[in-house]
Amino acid sequence: MVGVDHEENYDNSYASINFKVYLDKEEGIPAYESGTMIYNTPQKALVDNYDMVTKASAKYKKMETTVRKTKVKKVTIRSAKSTKKKQIKIIWKKASGVSGYEVLYSADRRFKKAKTRTVSKSKTSLQIKGLKRRKIYNVRVRAYKTVYGKKVYGKYSKALKTKIR
Repeated sequence: MVGVDHEENYDNSYASINFKVYLDKEEGIPAYESGTMIYNTPQKALVDNYDMVTKASAKYKKMETTVRKTKVKKVTIRSAKSTKKKQIKIIWKKASGVSGYEVLYSADRRFKKAKTRTVSKSKTSLQIKGLKRRKIYNVRVRAYKTVYGKKVYGKYSKALKTKIR
Protein backbone atom coordinates (compact mmCIF):
# COMPACT_ATOMS: atom_id res chain seq x y z
CA MET A 1 0.00 0.00 0.00
CA VAL A 2 1.35 3.41 -0.92
CA GLY A 3 2.03 5.67 2.04
CA VAL A 4 3.06 9.26 2.61
CA ASP A 5 4.70 10.59 5.78
CA HIS A 6 4.60 14.33 6.20
CA GLU A 7 5.45 16.89 8.83
CA GLU A 8 3.74 20.26 8.69
CA ASN A 9 5.19 23.46 10.15
CA TYR A 10 2.96 26.54 10.24
CA ASP A 11 3.88 30.12 11.03
CA ASN A 12 1.86 33.32 10.53
CA SER A 13 3.73 34.21 7.36
CA TYR A 14 4.59 30.83 5.76
CA ALA A 15 4.13 27.06 5.95
CA SER A 16 6.47 24.18 5.10
CA ILE A 17 5.82 20.49 4.56
CA ASN A 18 8.49 17.79 4.70
CA PHE A 19 7.31 14.65 2.95
CA LYS A 20 8.37 11.10 2.03
CA VAL A 21 6.45 8.86 -0.34
CA TYR A 22 6.75 5.10 0.25
CA LEU A 23 5.94 2.25 -2.09
CA ASP A 24 4.86 0.09 0.85
CA LYS A 25 5.02 1.67 4.27
CA GLU A 26 4.03 -1.46 6.25
CA GLU A 27 6.84 -3.54 4.75
CA GLY A 28 9.32 -0.69 5.24
CA ILE A 29 10.18 -0.26 1.57
CA PRO A 30 12.28 2.90 1.37
CA ALA A 31 11.13 6.28 0.21
CA TYR A 32 10.80 6.96 -3.47
CA GLU A 33 10.47 10.68 -3.31
CA SER A 34 11.11 13.17 -0.55
CA GLY A 35 11.51 16.89 -0.17
CA THR A 36 10.31 20.11 1.43
CA MET A 37 7.59 22.42 0.12
CA ILE A 38 7.45 26.03 1.35
CA TYR A 39 4.35 28.25 0.97
CA ASN A 40 3.51 31.89 1.48
CA THR A 41 0.25 31.13 3.26
CA PRO A 42 -0.75 28.20 5.48
CA GLN A 43 -4.06 27.80 3.56
CA LYS A 44 -2.22 27.10 0.28
CA ALA A 45 -0.10 24.48 2.08
CA LEU A 46 -3.18 22.55 3.21
CA VAL A 47 -4.60 22.39 -0.32
CA ASP A 48 -1.29 21.38 -1.91
CA ASN A 49 -0.65 18.83 0.81
CA TYR A 50 -3.89 17.03 -0.12
CA ASP A 51 -3.07 17.21 -3.86
CA MET A 52 0.45 15.95 -3.27
CA VAL A 53 -0.78 12.89 -1.36
CA THR A 54 -3.43 11.95 -3.93
CA LYS A 55 -1.13 12.45 -6.94
CA ALA A 56 1.69 10.53 -5.27
CA SER A 57 -0.66 7.70 -4.36
CA ALA A 58 -1.87 7.36 -7.95
CA LYS A 59 1.67 7.45 -9.33
CA TYR A 60 3.07 4.90 -6.89
CA LYS A 61 0.10 2.54 -7.11
CA LYS A 62 1.09 2.04 -10.77
CA MET A 63 4.62 1.17 -9.61
CA GLU A 64 3.28 -1.17 -6.94
CA THR A 65 1.17 -2.98 -9.55
CA THR A 66 4.23 -3.38 -11.78
CA VAL A 67 6.20 -4.90 -8.90
CA ARG A 68 3.42 -7.40 -8.16
CA LYS A 69 3.03 -8.42 -11.82
CA THR A 70 6.75 -9.05 -12.35
CA LYS A 71 7.62 -12.72 -12.76
CA VAL A 72 11.12 -14.09 -12.38
CA LYS A 73 12.24 -17.31 -14.03
CA LYS A 74 13.18 -20.36 -11.98
CA VAL A 75 16.89 -21.20 -11.93
CA THR A 76 18.27 -24.70 -12.53
CA ILE A 77 21.41 -25.88 -10.73
CA ARG A 78 23.85 -27.67 -13.05
CA SER A 79 26.14 -28.99 -10.32
CA ALA A 80 27.15 -28.67 -6.69
CA LYS A 81 30.48 -30.37 -5.98
CA SER A 82 33.10 -30.31 -3.28
CA THR A 83 36.15 -29.42 -5.35
CA LYS A 84 38.61 -28.82 -2.49
CA LYS A 85 38.72 -29.42 1.25
CA LYS A 86 36.04 -27.47 3.15
CA GLN A 87 34.71 -25.92 -0.09
CA ILE A 88 31.81 -26.36 -2.45
CA LYS A 89 31.35 -24.99 -5.96
CA ILE A 90 27.81 -24.37 -7.23
CA ILE A 91 27.10 -23.84 -10.94
CA TRP A 92 23.68 -22.90 -12.32
CA LYS A 93 22.12 -22.01 -15.67
CA LYS A 94 21.88 -18.32 -16.45
CA ALA A 95 18.37 -16.84 -16.42
CA SER A 96 17.49 -13.95 -18.71
CA GLY A 97 16.14 -10.65 -17.45
CA VAL A 98 17.29 -10.99 -13.83
CA SER A 99 19.22 -8.61 -11.58
CA GLY A 100 21.06 -11.29 -9.62
CA TYR A 101 20.94 -14.62 -7.81
CA GLU A 102 20.53 -15.69 -4.22
CA VAL A 103 22.28 -18.90 -3.13
CA LEU A 104 21.01 -20.63 0.02
CA TYR A 105 23.07 -23.36 1.71
CA SER A 106 22.67 -25.34 4.91
CA ALA A 107 23.69 -28.57 6.62
CA ASP A 108 20.00 -29.14 7.41
CA ARG A 109 17.83 -30.50 4.58
CA ARG A 110 14.93 -28.24 5.64
CA PHE A 111 17.26 -25.22 5.41
CA LYS A 112 16.99 -24.24 9.07
CA LYS A 113 19.92 -21.99 10.04
CA ALA A 114 20.66 -21.54 6.34
CA LYS A 115 23.14 -18.98 5.09
CA THR A 116 22.57 -16.79 2.06
CA ARG A 117 24.95 -15.35 -0.52
CA THR A 118 23.91 -12.83 -3.16
CA VAL A 119 25.60 -12.95 -6.56
CA SER A 120 25.44 -10.49 -9.48
CA LYS A 121 23.62 -11.35 -12.70
CA SER A 122 26.84 -11.84 -14.66
CA LYS A 123 27.99 -14.79 -12.53
CA THR A 124 26.68 -18.33 -12.86
CA SER A 125 28.79 -20.00 -10.18
CA LEU A 126 29.81 -19.53 -6.58
CA GLN A 127 32.64 -21.01 -4.49
CA ILE A 128 31.74 -21.28 -0.79
CA LYS A 129 34.63 -21.73 1.65
CA GLY A 130 34.88 -22.54 5.35
CA LEU A 131 32.44 -25.45 5.48
CA LYS A 132 32.71 -28.43 7.84
CA ARG A 133 34.45 -31.51 6.49
CA ARG A 134 32.58 -34.81 5.94
CA LYS A 135 29.22 -33.09 6.35
CA ILE A 136 26.41 -33.10 3.79
CA TYR A 137 25.31 -29.63 2.66
CA ASN A 138 22.11 -28.78 0.79
CA VAL A 139 22.15 -25.99 -1.78
CA ARG A 140 19.47 -24.16 -3.74
CA VAL A 141 19.42 -21.03 -5.90
CA ARG A 142 16.81 -18.47 -6.92
CA ALA A 143 16.90 -15.44 -9.18
CA TYR A 144 15.67 -11.98 -8.32
CA LYS A 145 14.78 -8.87 -10.26
CA THR A 146 14.95 -5.36 -8.82
CA VAL A 147 11.84 -3.39 -9.77
CA TYR A 148 11.47 0.18 -8.46
CA GLY A 149 13.95 -0.55 -5.66
CA LYS A 150 12.20 -3.71 -4.46
CA LYS A 151 13.54 -7.23 -5.02
CA VAL A 152 11.06 -9.62 -6.63
CA TYR A 153 12.15 -13.25 -6.18
CA GLY A 154 11.60 -16.29 -8.38
CA LYS A 155 11.08 -19.84 -7.12
CA TYR A 156 13.96 -21.78 -5.60
CA SER A 157 15.65 -24.43 -7.69
CA LYS A 158 15.52 -28.06 -6.69
CA ALA A 159 17.84 -28.61 -3.71
CA LEU A 160 21.04 -30.55 -4.33
CA LYS A 161 23.07 -32.21 -1.60
CA THR A 162 26.83 -32.63 -1.60
CA LYS A 163 29.25 -34.20 0.85
CA ILE A 164 32.16 -31.91 1.72
CA ARG A 165 35.72 -33.28 1.46
